[in-house]
Amino acid sequence: MKKHKIVQDIARKTMDYLESNIACEMTEYEIKKMAEDFMLLCGIEGFWYYNIGALVLIDENSIFSISGKNYVASKTKKVKDGSIITIDLSPEIKGIWGDFARTFIYKNSFHLYKNELDAQCFLHEYFKSISTPSISCGEIYSLINEKIISMGLVNLDFKKNIGHSITSDKDKRIYLEKGEKRTLRELAIFTFEPHISRDMKYGFKYENIYYFDKNNIIQEL
Repeated sequence: MKKHKIVQDIARKTMDYLESNIACEMTEYEIKKMAEDFMLLCGIEGFWYYNIGALVLIDENSIFSISGKNYVASKTKKVKDGSIITIDLSPEIKGIWGDFARTFIYKNSFHLYKNELDAQCFLHEYFKSISTPSISCGEIYSLINEKIISMGLVNLDFKKNIGHSITSDKDKRIYLEKGEKRTLRELAIFTFEPHISRDMKYGFKYENIYYFDKNNIIQEL
């Protein structure tokens, strides 16, 4: 767990760096490179998600749920005042993963998207309140998606899942998805990453890694 925390802390530090250093007219490609270069300087050895260290989506692109297998960072889509910027980081050190995503607004328009930003935080608090070691991934999936719909939101994920286990092989991940009978205890370490939209114009994503402590209390890594 300590090794996972080291990697996740680098991801968190990278996101803070990006929020402070992204500039107007930067492209998705330039932000991706800036993120990956910074993580490598911080000691990250590689990127577990199809060698994509930062999946960056700006404005209308933020609505897309894209596999890293098919992702190509745009060299023409640029940041402007009020841009919606979603960044999903996937650093790795010796087979230990981090996984951290945030959507933020570049200058000015925070108040226009307060409902969406607040909804992300609410969903994480709700997730923590209903999560127990014995609950199945399928049950969590159903409860979260019911909540997303009741809030007038849409789950944008291309597989409709809301998270996955943290492993050392991306093809062996267990998903928080419909019908999955394995429990959160069996996953041990797992993400929660709802990708949501209210108007299908912009998407918002907020991802943390979670685990249960020795008292079976869910904790953020």
